[in-house]
Amino acid sequence: MKRNIVIGLLFICAMAYTQNGTLPQAVESALKEKYPVTKFEGWWAEDDTYYIEFNYKGHSYTSAFGQDGTWKETAETISEMDIPQSLKEYIRDAFPSGKISYCEEVETGDMKKYLRVNLFDSSNILRVIWCDPDGLNIRIQESDP
Repeated sequence: MKRNIVIGLLFICAMAYTQNGTLPQAVESALKEKYPVTKFEGWWAEDDTYYIEFNYKGHSYTSAFGQDGTWKETAETISEMDIPQSLKEYIRDAFPSGKISYCEEVETGDMKKYLRVNLFDSSNILRVIWCDPDGLNIRIQESDP
């Protein structure tokens, strides 16, 4: 029950920022240049970063762009089944009652790739866990990888 409330509050907070005003032309142009055949779903802004949700080649993505159109990262939503066994085992051992909220495969502007898993631990605290695509270098988020 608490988990649903937390997820609901996160959704409401995200919606509060969703599509207030218009998307800057530089951001819209950068998105269209990077992903020319996209199905635009929506966007929201936090600070000076614009998060754009879209479908591309049948997959769901969220890209982050700076106000000037600088691409920061793109995250593809993946299934819990797609994360490496080593990461599954780490989560099972470190957070035995944890529940995965969602998983992403992330590519950043400096071409760094990693996996990001969001889960709620037994105290309903959101934990973000990072690892390399092959399941190595697993760590809990303290800052960006």
